[in-house]
Amino acid sequence: MSVRQHEEERQQREQFLKKENEILNRHKGELIEQKWILEMENKRLREALEFYVDKANYSYSDISSPEILADNGRKARKALEGDSK
Repeated sequence: MSVRQHEEERQQREQFLKKENEILNRHKGELIEQKWILEMENKRLREALEFYVDKANYSYSDISSPEILADNGRKARKALEGDSK
């Protein structure tokens, strides 16, 4: 293989790798965004679950019903729909 052929192959390989790098960088950005969305969804769902596992929300008093009955599943539905409040 001549020096010229070797240089042409090197340049072609360099161009190929640059294009591949651009594609991978776009995918990286998309994955970072998806990760952030999933983290926010996880946080929202965790907050809703924390409400339901809190024993204080199930306690009765002589004056009022427990908060869990007043909620009637609203927090869970909103969390599943994507609304945190």
